Amino acid sequence: MAGLQELRLSDRVLIRLNLVSEIDGLVFRGTGISSSLQFSFIKALSELGEDIIFFEHKMVSSCGLAGGLFVSAAAERAKTEALERDSLLYHYRSGMAFLPICDTAMNISPLRAFSLLSACPPINVVLVTDDSRCTGASDCLIFGTGASKTKTKALENALHEYLSQKENHEKNPTWCGSLEQSTDALSNPDFHHLASRDIRNIAKFKLLCESRDNVVADIPKREHALNWEIEYIPSPIRFFKYVRASSHSLLTLRPRLEESGATEAKPLFAPFS
Repeated sequence: MAGLQELRLSDRVLIRLNLVSEIDGLVFRGTGISSSLQFSFIKALSELGEDIIFFEHKMVSSCGLAGGLFVSAAAERAKTEALERDSLLYHYRSGMAFLPICDTAMNISPLRAFSLLSACPPINVVLVTDDSRCTGASDCLIFGTGASKTKTKALENALHEYLSQKENHEKNPTWCGSLEQSTDALSNPDFHHLASRDIRNIAKFKLLCESRDNVVADIPKREHALNWEIEYIPSPIRFFKYVRASSHSLLTLRPRLEESGATEAKPLFAPFS
């Protein structure tokens, strides 16, 4: 089953494609957003396969998992997925503010875009969100992250992810709340959204969004010699290849109870003890 929708943001026209597949009574989904229907379809089909793999392999995190028409493309996407998560966790755990993108050529008003520090400097990592999240006025964090060799492409990827998350929440406003009632929320691929409702994480996100021009000159270097571990995963989608990439040098997020805020006073994005 497929659903097609046109999204408009300022002078941008984007196509959102939703794919839904039912297998043995279980529903799997994939979403693709792009200015091209072809790329929206490829992205949606890729994500559908990722959703199936997550369930079949009983994964506890989708970090570093990606698909593509070619192994090389899937591997590059998997690496950027892992770098996105690492960059977000670095800012959360170090407390260093996100870096506002002020380039008028990359304006996405009324949304806001930030650069995140990348562990692999040739790769740019960008975060996109809106004013209500930046000011702590919302009861749920919604943002998108993207990574690419060019900042423009990273911004585009982050924007598409943000729009996807926003549409999901608008269509089902109680979705995040229902996760809190789930006994297996921490084994759900969307468990991180449970922490996105944590008031401590909302407050921390607000602080990270506050511009601190006086510290921009003191940005630390994060360059690492990353030794990637690549796992090739059997594909549930014909013609697609799936890869999982990881590196011991990168920060990771695991669904541990003491980090979820469910039973202890420590939010999900806090440092490991």
